[in-house]
Formats: sequence, structure tokens, C-alpha cells
Amino acid sequence: MTTLADETNVGAALPSGASGANAAAAAHSTPADDLEDKKKKLKADQDQIAELNKNATSLQQEIQRLEAKIAEVAQASQVFKAASDSMKKRLDKIRTTVAQKISVAQAVIKEDQQRIDNIVSKFDAALAAQEKEGQDAADEAAAAAKVLREAQAAASATQRSYEALKGRTQDVNATLASVEELLAQSVKAEGQNDYVALYFFASEARQAVDDVTLQTPAEYAADLEKGQDAAAAAKAKVDTLAAKSDAAAKRAADLASKLTGARASRRADLLAELRKGAVAMPGAVPNSGQVHA
Repeated sequence: MTTLADETNVGAALPSGASGANAAAAAHSTPADDLEDKKKKLKADQDQIAELNKNATSLQQEIQRLEAKIAEVAQASQVFKAASDSMKKRLDKIRTTVAQKISVAQAVIKEDQQRIDNIVSKFDAALAAQEKEGQDAADEAAAAAKVLREAQAAASATQRSYEALKGRTQDVNATLASVEELLAQSVKAEGQNDYVALYFFASEARQAVDDVTLQTPAEYAADLEKGQDAAAAAKAKVDTLAAKSDAAAKRAADLASKLTGARASRRADLLAELRKGAVAMPGAVPNSGQVHA
């Protein structure tokens, strides 16, 4: 006979908060379940390791990049530091000498200094304008080349369309031959009571036929003429743009060459111009020495 105390003792024997379902689940855990759990945990750990390795590789590459960046700055800084004292002494000496030479020259040329400065200023302004003209020409040449490339791409596409149009007869015949082969296979499948294959081959044939559009001979001829005219017009446009691009490139090259020469001979040209209106100075030796750009 079960007493109230016995029931109480039975209840106390169960873990606190454990449900019947949990107890049943724990009781039915098998080695196979444990194996599956371990595999899942292993997969999760492996994924985490892979992600950590990926992050470590990325960090290592970033560290190498920063180390190279720091080393580059440090090397250049060391070279500059080693030469800085010598460069400063040379610069100070040059500035002192320049100031002395200008002072000596000004004492002799006096009012002629304004004429000299004006000639130099105008000459450099003209050189700057020449540089701008050259840059503008280079930009125009680049733009013309870009327009030409776009026209060439469009012309190629137009020509391909025309070639495809010319080959339409062969394409249609090839499609019809393929469909006829599908129909032959469908007939064979029907004879073998293979209705799955019959449906498949017939469906493929229908899809291929639906993509075929037959024009009348007159319509096809009209399309050919339009395609031919479009291809010819595209080629003519390319030829015109090619001529413009070549001319722009040649102008840019000529101006660049002229500018290079002007820069190289700037000081010699300036000195020659300055001497034209120079006032004769006592003891001066005309055109003495060589002048370098």
C-alpha cells in the first residue's frame, strides 16, 4: 500500500526542475547522437579557426605593408638628414653670392633693370601660354582618341549584325535540321512507348521552332540593304574620326616638341633678347661665354 510519504519520496528523487520530456531525452541519448554533436562542435571549431587564420593573414599583410611604408620614409629621411647640413651651407652660400651679384649688376644697369624685368616677365608669360596650348592640344587629342575608340566599337557591332544578317539562311537551315532530328527522336520514342522522351523531344522542338521567324524574300532583302548601309556609314564615320584623331595627335606632338625646345633654350633666347636693347656699359664684353637653359 502506497502512502503519502512514499509519493513524496518518489517526487523528491527526481532532479529539481526536470521535466518528464527532458528525462526521457536524456535516457534515450545514444552514442550516435553524441557522435553527431561532436562532429557539429568540431565543424564549428574548424570554421572559427579558419576565420582566425584568415584574419591573421590579413593582419600580417597589413603589418608588412606598414613596415615597408615606415622603412621607406625612414630611409629617405636618413639620406636627407645626412645631406642636410651640406645642402644648407651650399644654399646659404648661393643666396649670399646671388645677392652680391644682383647688387653689383643693379649698380651698373640702374634704370635698365625695369626693361630687363619686363622682357623676362613677358617671355615667361608667353612660355606659360605655350604650355597651356600644348596641354589643351593633348587633352583634345585624348578626347578625339576616345571618341574614335567608341566609334570603332560601334562599327564593329554594326558589322557583326550585318554579317549575322547575311548568314541568316544558313542559320535557319541549321535550326530546322536540328528540329528535324529532334522530331525523328520523338517518333522513335513514340514507337517505343517512351512518352517521357517523346514529350521532352517534342517540347525541345517546339521551343526551337518558336525562335524561328521567316521573312519574305523582299523583307529580307530590305533588311540586308539597311544593314549594309548602316555598316558602311559606321565605317565612314570611323574613317573621318580617325583622320581627326591623327591630326589632333600630330598637333599635340608638334606643340610638345616645340615646348620642349622653348624650355631648353629659354635662357639663351632671353639673354639674346635682353642684349638687343641693352645700354653699352664700360668694359662690357658682348656675348661672352655660353648660356645654359
